[in-house]
Amino acid sequence: MIVATLTVKRSELEAFRQFESMAARVMQRHRGNLERAVFVDEGEGDRVREVHLIRFESAEAFESYRNDPELLKHSELRRRAIVDTVLLMGVPIDY
Repeated sequence: MIVATLTVKRSELEAFRQFESMAARVMQRHRGNLERAVFVDEGEGDRVREVHLIRFESAEAFESYRNDPELLKHSELRRRAIVDTVLLMGVPIDY
């Protein structure tokens, strides 16, 4: 399980949404799934955040996704919109 926190330029939200829609489709080809996305807007400046909960079948599947030619082809769109990405890799637990 991956928790991704993405800091996004508010002025580039449309580009971000385009990239994320494409990335979610590509994930599925690599046995991955964007299970939940949460938009966080603190109402200040040109920065917003999205927190994603992502599941991949394996670490190898995640690496395969990250090296997918279609994903890499759209890297400029990603760079334009995303200021910072923090990835936390973990194991799901039930309480």
